Amino acid sequence: MTPGSILVTVFAGIPPHGTPAPSWDQSAGFVTADEAVRKRREEDRRALNILGAQAVWLDFFDEQYDVPSTSNDIVARLATVLDTYPDADVVAPFGLAHNDHVLVQRAALKLFQREQGQRRWFFFEDALYRCVGHRVANRLSSWRAQGLQAQPVNLLGDASAGAEAKAEAVRAYSSQIALFKADMLTDLYAPESYWQLQCDTTPLSP
Repeated sequence: MTPGSILVTVFAGIPPHGTPAPSWDQSAGFVTADEAVRKRREEDRRALNILGAQAVWLDFFDEQYDVPSTSNDIVARLATVLDTYPDADVVAPFGLAHNDHVLVQRAALKLFQREQGQRRWFFFEDALYRCVGHRVANRLSSWRAQGLQAQPVNLLGDASAGAEAKAEAVRAYSSQIALFKADMLTDLYAPESYWQLQCDTTPLSP
């Protein structure tokens, strides 16, 4: 993430005051769900301040709060955000496992296909899931089946240059990383892998 980036957290909705915390939030020490989300927004602010980026929080609820959203709902809200930044590139998750990430990937794909090359679209391999089985390969195959092609790209330049800032930003999410095992933390600190997506009839930009 470069300074000046806009980070859109789709599932940042705050549950009603006093909503009992589900098991994941309880494991992180929270009694209520709204307390957990407010804390994570605070962690967002801290992490993005380190990276020189800005937060945009949408009000969809995390899957654990059992208020379902659809990719079409998300498309409408993300389209409004993208209209605010017409010249910006987009970076979205592969959507390898977590249902929230899968929904965002589907929404991003719909917007990508709707825009027809108005901007560059990149997708990143989700940390924690990118090394599990053949999930990355399966996602690439699903895109090819839809007439899309993805090519690995280096958006980071020398990744080591930003490694310290990334590590500091990851540590800002203290309520969450405390729940992760050592191997999961190792993957969180590793550099991201990005792919540029385009229709297979369009040459990829260098």
